[in-house]
Amino acid sequence: MTTRFEKARFHIKTGPRSLFERVKMIMGENPALKLHAPHLKKRLFERGVSIEDINVLQQDEWELMTAEVRVDKGKFVNCAWRKPYRNAFLWVVVGFGETVETVILKNGDGLNDQVVTSGELYDFVDEVNRNLMAENRSPG
Repeated sequence: MTTRFEKARFHIKTGPRSLFERVKMIMGENPALKLHAPHLKKRLFERGVSIEDINVLQQDEWELMTAEVRVDKGKFVNCAWRKPYRNAFLWVVVGFGETVETVILKNGDGLNDQVVTSGELYDFVDEVNRNLMAENRSPG
């Protein structure tokens, strides 16, 4: 049985910067993505997207847009990247272990009223991710 946890969404344009720096660090330069989720295969077919279009997340082609975090821990659980594709943007949502959860074809930048832009949770997420980045930079 999977445990559900509350998530909150953040956007690259509104931060916090520490969260998005950490996402990029953890994702690495050009991670090979895992494409085994049954939901993903269905979405690829429905949207006419080929696996070759998403199998590597090259950060010079893809733009990090959003990250969702666990509200209780402040750590990211998935992130969404986009790149121009046909007459829109192809978005991929990447979760644990570089597993693509879904693909979406849409216009826009994903900045909406569901995005946390300030407040107590924003400050908490910033602090958690600044501390995690500092721990990562510390020797041994």
